[in-house]
Amino acid sequence: MKVPHDNVKHLWHGTRALDPIMIIGEGREGFDANYASEGMWGKGFYGAVNANYSFDYSHRKGNLKCFFNVRLNLGKEVFIAYNADVTRKLQRPTGDNDSVKGFTNGSDVYIVYHNKKTYPEYLVTYTG
Repeated sequence: MKVPHDNVKHLWHGTRALDPIMIIGEGREGFDANYASEGMWGKGFYGAVNANYSFDYSHRKGNLKCFFNVRLNLGKEVFIAYNADVTRKLQRPTGDNDSVKGFTNGSDVYIVYHNKKTYPEYLVTYTG
């Protein structure tokens, strides 16, 4: 039985390369995975359970740092342990799954590979 596509989690996402304020200001629909770097589980959109994990990916602008609290629609997820030879090449989840779950640096991370599965709910800005 296929799991309904309403498995939504609130997670943390940092974006070093792109100014988060620019992303919101341009009125984009969610995030664009074309700007994503190839991560441990391929080129996709990553969300972490622990904010500390995403803190390391925060965007810096002057003395401000920014990252997002996001909603990810995970649908049916599959856990895949990190393996550099396999996971870095992922372009989508295996089988009939919608997202990938992994674990790294003390946090569960979830990866979706479709832009419309992401929503930047809150922008967290702080001095640091």
